[in-house]
Amino acid sequence: SPGTLRSTTSDMMEQIQQKLEKLSSVGEFFFSSLSGFLFNTKHQKPKYKIRPLYYLRGLLTASKGLFVLCTTVLFSIVVFIFCSTAVDVKLDPTTAHSYLVLSPDGKKVKDGDQDQKVPAAPGRFDMFGSVLGLNRLTSGRSYWEVEVTRKTGWDLGVARCDANRKGNLSLTPDNGYWVTVHYENEKYAALTVPPVSLSLTVKPQKVGVFVDYDEGLVSFYNLTAQSHIYSFTRCSFGGEISPYFSPHLHRNGKNSEPLIISPLIISAVKNQK
Repeated sequence: SPGTLRSTTSDMMEQIQQKLEKLSSVGEFFFSSLSGFLFNTKHQKPKYKIRPLYYLRGLLTASKGLFVLCTTVLFSIVVFIFCSTAVDVKLDPTTAHSYLVLSPDGKKVKDGDQDQKVPAAPGRFDMFGSVLGLNRLTSGRSYWEVEVTRKTGWDLGVARCDANRKGNLSLTPDNGYWVTVHYENEKYAALTVPPVSLSLTVKPQKVGVFVDYDEGLVSFYNLTAQSHIYSFTRCSFGGEISPYFSPHLHRNGKNSEPLIISPLIISAVKNQK
């Protein structure tokens, strides 16, 4: 049945994600430990040469390549599954802060560093430089990707459509926001209470956002490093939610690049079915 299929797919995706995380942690420990051992051995002068260590070094290199291949294949499977649920996200200009500049196609947003003289709108963010997507998510799964190249700061996530957009906001799940943030060029956090600091070894150039409304799940993926960033679980959305974006301040040109919603070819194929 459709319900059983959805549950099975969800379980499979969760298992793949767990395997990715386990492979990553175990692999990093194994390779760092063995590399350290080989390095120390190389710089020691034992009484007898241990020839097998030379072969072990070659085996380490080959094993590391196989490990990278396995994680790449698993991550590709995850992204393929996500792309089958891709949605065509466009920005809602009536929600955009007055300093934001949106592209005509609704796919790019950046800080304009000055008021854009836009019409007043009751749903417009008036203090935070943020904007929502036009999409209204109420069930099922949704996935989109955002290019964050050369950005020193950004917010990405989802927000409840009836969440407050006025004044000095607290972007937390209790207030209807499920958001991760990049700030001060190299710092990352999930905006929970208290915020969770995130350690990313590779700066993402593109981020994938996956939502399973019925499961109460919002997950973020570093598509550059092919790794999981963070997941909000057991979310109580309590109504319509929309994609949420903030390109952060211009910073005298240091953060002037736009956030770009990436086109997803598979979503077009899906929509033709």
